[in-house]
Amino acid sequence: MNRIVDLIQAYPLSLKTHDLSVRARRRTVKLGQSSIVYIHKGTGLLRTSDGAEFRLEPGTCLSFKGAVSFDWSNDDGMPLRLTLLQYRTIGIVGDRSGLNARWEEPQAYPEADRLPPALAAQAGRLLDNGKPVRDNDPRMHVQMAELSLLLREAESLSVSPSEDQGMLRKTMEYMRAHYMKPLQMAALAKMAGLTPSSFSRGFKQLSGKTPGAFLTQLRIERAKSLMREPDMNFKQISGIVGFQDELYFSRVFKKQEGVSPTIYMKRNQQRVAIVSGLNLQDQMLALGIRPIAAPSFPTFYGTASGFPVYLDELLKATKPINAERTIAADEVIDLSPDLILKADFIRNWHAPEWNGAANMVHLQERDSWESYQRDIASQLNKERELERIERQVKKAERAGARALSPFSRQGSWTIVRLLPGDCRVYGRTGHAFTDLFYRDLHFQPDDGLDYRSYCSRSLEELVAMNPDRLLIIWSDPDTVAAFEAHPLWREMRAAREQRVYFPNSKQWDPWGPIGRQYMIREMTNYFLSRA
Repeated sequence: MNRIVDLIQAYPLSLKTHDLSVRARRRTVKLGQSSIVYIHKGTGLLRTSDGAEFRLEPGTCLSFKGAVSFDWSNDDGMPLRLTLLQYRTIGIVGDRSGLNARWEEPQAYPEADRLPPALAAQAGRLLDNGKPVRDNDPRMHVQMAELSLLLREAESLSVSPSEDQGMLRKTMEYMRAHYMKPLQMAALAKMAGLTPSSFSRGFKQLSGKTPGAFLTQLRIERAKSLMREPDMNFKQISGIVGFQDELYFSRVFKKQEGVSPTIYMKRNQQRVAIVSGLNLQDQMLALGIRPIAAPSFPTFYGTASGFPVYLDELLKATKPINAERTIAADEVIDLSPDLILKADFIRNWHAPEWNGAANMVHLQERDSWESYQRDIASQLNKERELERIERQVKKAERAGARALSPFSRQGSWTIVRLLPGDCRVYGRTGHAFTDLFYRDLHFQPDDGLDYRSYCSRSLEELVAMNPDRLLIIWSDPDTVAAFEAHPLWREMRAAREQRVYFPNSKQWDPWGPIGRQYMIREMTNYFLSRA
């Protein structure tokens, strides 16, 4: 593994103790950074802006990761004393090439959590029983280092790996179907049968995002697709996707996409067609451009458009071009595109008829999604978007690696694709799928896979390899059943010990940033369902 350092360090911004007299009530408090609230004496109630409620009593410690808005009140006849610590965190990631540190941005939706009693007691001790410590006091930095470890320990606590995660997945599907409505985090937690803190923590463990960030992404992705439609204005779009205030929508959009909605819409006026044996429209969509025509694979994906399911809605105004056969140049040229991006692939090598397209750019074959992304961004003058796209994918990869670690740490793996009369065994590198599986998600390859891309093997040769764990991808169930029915198949260690994994992976495509994130989510759901 290249990564050797992965740390989170908290730095103090403010530490204050508050005393609420009898029958006093503190009006709404708005904090722009993460915070910790510790109760020294008295009892009361704290309520966040999304409806979550926390009972306050001596020893209670609440952690809010991200921007938060709340109010608190004390019970009648009981003065309330509490300490409020505001802090900011910096992430430090390093490998053999050096260290990289980045301040974590405050989240628009807080991740609220009640620390368990043991951790709450440690927090109370570190906060010095409510006695303020000056920022320049060396004790403060020691306290923050210890608090960083404490908070990380709290985040590592997991919810039930079975039924709770099943309910969380149902909640995610509900959010996908109702993202345009005013969803309250407290109501979603109740739907999942969890407390708000357990819901937030479990949701992030499962999806890699907080519930609020997940909802925001759903709304922004839908907004981006609407921006490609004619006669849609900015105010209409913000209302359709669930933002009541278009100015707030503009701020959220710019923070996530790096440009304002207005600039994004203007950039999408360019008419671009793409011809490829891969779903390179994925790279274009990530850059904020919907192609007017793109390759489709109706037999493989089984969708009416021939686009994979995770791109189908985003490409509903794009003309599908069947790439499972030879594509005639006129199919694309007649659309009068401003630019044609074309790659050579099976049955579609460069033909003289394409020479009539003066606005065509030939794309070279690449061995990674990042290389295709850079090429396409360069042709579309969108290089400034690359860092944001790569950062999003790397974040998803890290979250996937954490969620899949119970599986990746066990034994070694062999990846195969079974076709009639052919068994493709993938090496440990040289292919987008294996690079993701072995390098980024940290699964361990079986011995003997030290070659690039894949090699065709007979069933006898596969059995002789005697894989420990077998992952079957992109294969038809009837073909897999035919292999499994052969007597030799049952001689493999993976088959004997029931360690053959056959997910429904037809929609998995690691060659683009959107597909890569979709694949990580689906792979995580599949393996967790096998736990």
